[in-house]
Amino acid sequence: MKFTVECAYRTLEMIAASEHTNQTMDCIGETVEANSAEEAIEIAMDYIVEQVIANSNLRAEIKDESVVELDDDDNIVGEYYRFSAKEV
Repeated sequence: MKFTVECAYRTLEMIAASEHTNQTMDCIGETVEANSAEEAIEIAMDYIVEQVIANSNLRAEIKDESVVELDDDDNIVGEYYRFSAKEV
């Protein structure tokens, strides 16, 4: 099955102010081949971690149901959260 995976993103400033966004985006820009929506989300989260590490000076890790971006001092500077997958 093929899925699109959407998520929301918030910056350090939004995290500090406990702000959330209602806007979601296509997390990886392409469909994900998976057996379930849960598996599609896991694949997308792993992809985001790989992309953050490859394309920035930040580290990234999966924490609970989100992907957090971390600086060298382990401070969270960004967060991908509210993941959902829809079969296409």
